[in-house]
Amino acid sequence: MSSNKIIASKLLGSILQSGKELELRAATQTTHWNRPTVVAGEAMRAGATKAIEGSGKALPKNTARLVVR
Repeated sequence: MSSNKIIASKLLGSILQSGKELELRAATQTTHWNRPTVVAGEAMRAGATKAIEGSGKALPKNTARLVVR
């Protein structure tokens, strides 16, 4: 099975994680599917922010961008 690579994404905003500002994006195209950019909006941002902040897991130290699918 081939991997599902992100080809394009839409900027949703930024998030503060462990004192570092990270770019938050939503995937709009992968090698297997396309998502209309209108769908990648506030609801995805709110859900992703809640999941990331609630995970309690540390991100790798060089992380600058988070892309949700």
